[in-house]
Amino acid sequence: MNYLIFRNDGIGDLILSTPLILAIRNLDPKSKIHLISSVRNNNFAKILLKDGLIDEVYLQLTKKDEGQSNLYDLYKKLSKISFEDVFLLKGSTSNLLFSKLLKAKNIFSIISINKGKIFKSKYSPPLFSKFFLKGIEFIDCRNNYMNSSHLHMSVHFLNLIRLKYNKEISLTNKYHLPKYLDKYRENYIKILNSKYNFDIDKNIIIFHLDEKWNNYNHSFSDIKNCILNLSLMNKSTLIITNGLIENKHESKIMKEFDLKIIDTNENIYTSSINKNIIFLSKLTIEKIFFIIELSNLVITPHGSLTHIASLYNKNLIDLIPFEQKDFFLKWKSANVNSTQFEIKNLKGVEAIASKYLKA
Repeated sequence: MNYLIFRNDGIGDLILSTPLILAIRNLDPKSKIHLISSVRNNNFAKILLKDGLIDEVYLQLTKKDEGQSNLYDLYKKLSKISFEDVFLLKGSTSNLLFSKLLKAKNIFSIISINKGKIFKSKYSPPLFSKFFLKGIEFIDCRNNYMNSSHLHMSVHFLNLIRLKYNKEISLTNKYHLPKYLDKYRENYIKILNSKYNFDIDKNIIIFHLDEKWNNYNHSFSDIKNCILNLSLMNKSTLIITNGLIENKHESKIMKEFDLKIIDTNENIYTSSINKNIIFLSKLTIEKIFFIIELSNLVITPHGSLTHIASLYNKNLIDLIPFEQKDFFLKWKSANVNSTQFEIKNLKGVEAIASKYLKA
C-alpha cells in the first residue's frame, strides 16, 4: 500500500512526525511511504530515506524558494502512483487540493483553528474541506494554543493513525533515532579531536547562536557574559554553533574571544584567549547530530536543535519567550531532563546549566 505524507515545513516538525511514520511501518510492514519535504527539512528527510524509514522523498519548492515552484513537475511524478492514504501533517488548502488532484483514496488531515477576522473561528484547511477528508484532527491554535497546550503536537499526528485503524489502538510516542549516521560519526569526531583535543573528563556544552537571537533585545554584554560564564564552569568545553543566517552578535563574539579558523574545510574556530571555547560554523544537519550526541548539555532558542537533543535524551535548556509559553509547550522536548526557560532573561541560564552538569 502506498502512503503519502506532507511534511513540507521544518526539521523539528519532521522529527515529531517520526512516531506516525513508525506506526505505519509497524501496522503495515509492506507499506511504501512517500514523503513530501521542504527545502528546510529535505536533508533530514534524506537521512530518513537512507535509514529505510521512508521509501521515497520529494522536495517541494515554492515561490519563496529562489522564486520558483516545482508543483507541476511534482504532480506529473506523483500522479503515476496510486495512493491509498494521504496524511496532511501540514494542513493547508494547497496541500489538500494537491492531494485531491492525485486522486488519493483516503485523506487524513490536521485542521488548525485560529481566531477569525469576520467569524469567531478560522479553519485551515477551511471547514468545508471535511467533506473531502476521511479523518480530521483539530488543533485549537487560538490564543497561542492556550486551549490545547496539554496535548503534545506529536500526539495529534498519531491521532490521525488512530482514525484510520482504531481510536483505541496502542501507539508509542517514540521518535526515530537515525542509524545511517553511525558509520560517519566516528570519522567526524576524529577530525574534531585532531584539531581540538577534547578532554573526555570535561563536560561539553553546546550554545546555539542562530538568527532567532535577532528577535530579542539582548545587549552584546548579556550574550558575552553568558558564553564566558558557561565556558568557565568546572571541567567544561563550550561549543558555539550558528545558523544559516548570521546572528547580529556573531562577529562581535568572534572578535571578543579572538576566534581564529584552524580548519577551513570543517569551519572549526578556536579561541586564543579562552581554551575552553570552540566555534563550529555552518554545520550540516549530519554534523549537528554528531556534536549533540557528543554533548552533555544543549542550550538553544527553540528550534531543530531542541528536537535533536530530545532524540538523544540530552540535558536541554530550551530558550523561549514566556508570553508564548502555551505555543512552545505544544512542541516541548519529550526529554525529562529539559527546561523551557525565558530567553529574554539569560541571568538564570548558568544556574540551570550547573545543576544539569552536576547531576
